[in-house]
Amino acid sequence: MTITTTYKGFNIKTNCNDAGKLAYLKKTVDDYETECSPNQVPTQVDAARIAMSHRVACRMLKPMSADQHMWLKRVTLGLNVGPIDSALMPNRIEIRHVTRSSRVRNLMHGGILGLLARQFMHDTSQSKTRSCAFNALCIIRRVNNQAGCEHVKWSIPDFQCRHNIGVKYFKRSHNPVEKMNHDEMLVQLNLIDTLENRQIFIEKCKSVANAPNQSRVKYGVVADADADAESKYWNWRPMVLNDDWITHFITVFSKLCSHKMSKVSDSSASKINRCMSLVEVFRFISSRMDWILTDPNLRQITKLHAFWEKYMGRISYMAGEGIEHSAYMVGRYFPEMMTPELHVVVNPVVDVYRVPEMQIADDDALFGPMKAIYEALLPAPMRVSSRDRIYSDSYDDYNNDYNDDYSDDYSDDYSDDYSDDANG
Repeated sequence: MTITTTYKGFNIKTNCNDAGKLAYLKKTVDDYETECSPNQVPTQVDAARIAMSHRVACRMLKPMSADQHMWLKRVTLGLNVGPIDSALMPNRIEIRHVTRSSRVRNLMHGGILGLLARQFMHDTSQSKTRSCAFNALCIIRRVNNQAGCEHVKWSIPDFQCRHNIGVKYFKRSHNPVEKMNHDEMLVQLNLIDTLENRQIFIEKCKSVANAPNQSRVKYGVVADADADAESKYWNWRPMVLNDDWITHFITVFSKLCSHKMSKVSDSSASKINRCMSLVEVFRFISSRMDWILTDPNLRQITKLHAFWEKYMGRISYMAGEGIEHSAYMVGRYFPEMMTPELHVVVNPVVDVYRVPEMQIADDDALFGPMKAIYEALLPAPMRVSSRDRIYSDSYDDYNNDYNDDYSDDYSDDYSDDYSDDANG
């Protein structure tokens, strides 16, 4: 018999006696939260890859005594070097971090380290002692410690994007769009937001991150030649890309997004109008920012990781509030989290869920394809009689919850935290 368990806003469907599968899917949800957080911590799959490297190196050592043989046997079986299941059988979120290149990188690391350790054991200039294998094992363990884990875990380009490369943002006093109205900002965004400009910026980031002389030594901040004694930019990273295009792009985007969010949080508007305004926010962000939001390196370079966490958190929350489009947005960014056995909870709220104003046309460019894939995972709409509608106070309850839990919180956090960060 299949049972449905709700866990952190997701429905998990398993057999009633399959506790292992339930725990596995719950960990998947936990890893999904970690993936959306602004400050990602090393996941279990990172430790597993280092454990694989450790085992590969130790398998190349030849024991010189019985006790060394037993010790190395435990290591090569994976009994002493931490978890390996995440690398051998990763869940749907962990597998994002286990790529072909990462496996090759760690196996090459382990092989080279094993060869060096083995050469040390059989060095003719050194006296032969029973401790040779233990000394070689000590070298392997030292390289694969926490610092070694960080070195192997991130390739140089990933590290540079995460820690060393940044872009400039205008301070509020120098913000060129501060006094523009909505139409003027939209014209400005349409002029600068082109596929060619996006590609130029991406290539510039790649060229800096993949430079052959890159290292983990942080560079100094690049000075702006046009700046006065008091710079007009905020700089957060040691290495700042001199790219005015991305500075203007994010500045205009943040202002337009704040303007659109004000319609979502307008308490004088009807509930359904605010829901429709939210859908327009989804369309706006998807059309303008998906090329950044779907790339972890670009999110870090542009300092949009905090916005990403807030955005994904509110998408999941509004799915629970009956916004069908929110569930589809979860599937857009994380299709692994929208499957028959694991998908976001959607409550069929009366007067919101699949009402005529919120219907999605099959030819809708953004939501149409997602609807065809995920519609079967969503519940049927609730049917309420006219008598129930007259005496129901669900509108006021929803109206208050919507304002308190979503609109004010999201709008304030986005407008204040994001705009202040981006514009000084």
